[in-house]
Amino acid sequence: MSKYIFIGDSITDGGTFISTLEYNLLINGIKNAELINLGVSSENTSGLTEQGFSYKRPCIFSRIDKIISLFKADWAFVMYGQNDAIYNAFSEENFLKYKQGITNLVQMLKKAGYKVAVLTPTPFDKLSFKGTLKYDEYSDDKNTYHDYDNVMKIYAEWIINNCDCDKVIDVRTPILEYNRNMRENNKKYTSGDGIHQGIEGNYIIAKTILSNMFDIKIASNVYDKPCKLHKLVVKRQKLSHIYYKELIGHENPHKEKYISKEKFEKKYAKYTKKIKTLISKK
Repeated sequence: MSKYIFIGDSITDGGTFISTLEYNLLINGIKNAELINLGVSSENTSGLTEQGFSYKRPCIFSRIDKIISLFKADWAFVMYGQNDAIYNAFSEENFLKYKQGITNLVQMLKKAGYKVAVLTPTPFDKLSFKGTLKYDEYSDDKNTYHDYDNVMKIYAEWIINNCDCDKVIDVRTPILEYNRNMRENNKKYTSGDGIHQGIEGNYIIAKTILSNMFDIKIASNVYDKPCKLHKLVVKRQKLSHIYYKELIGHENPHKEKYISKEKFEKKYAKYTKKIKTLISKK
């Protein structure tokens, strides 16, 4: 059984791209892959928190030691950036903290025996953003800087050109291309909330990982008719994510409902049995 862990912020926490990835692995004959979602909403690697945010942002370094002690996986997938620049204009000081954070995280994971794949930060899509933008780059209010995607571009370029990991996966470029193509026919096209990807963006993340890591090409209509197998994978992923996230512990004040080990294993086995039955019929 090959094991893959996913470490990141709310985009990882949401789990959509991980469930899509697992579903497509299964229908392409890869049945021995265990995907474990360890994402935590609001988390970053820089340890920074913007002024006016409702709580101190969680930082991966408060829990990475426990992750390493609990999980012996083949690969660790890492995706941070949106929360690391704390939604302000570009700052060399903030950028340095991000570079140090990613570098230290990758080194810790590699030292523990993981191969590490780092994903670029996803775009900040101003046209889909639901909040209030600020145009004064020196403002210290909690609103998001209007040119924040340029900051994400700089962070992504550093990942692509300088990250000392085993694999870099550029998810930013295909999402930008997709959004641009959609807006050629519909200038009002939106996806997600500008920070978090919608269904299309999450699908592109999964598709890009499948292509880069597993040499699997998937069609573009996976969400047209969600099937029973896909729904079961989503349910099992959600159960696993909640259990492991709270077992490890994290700094986000919003906690999930506690699940005992006995209850988790029983429900997980139930979903697994149903999934195996459906796969055997394909």
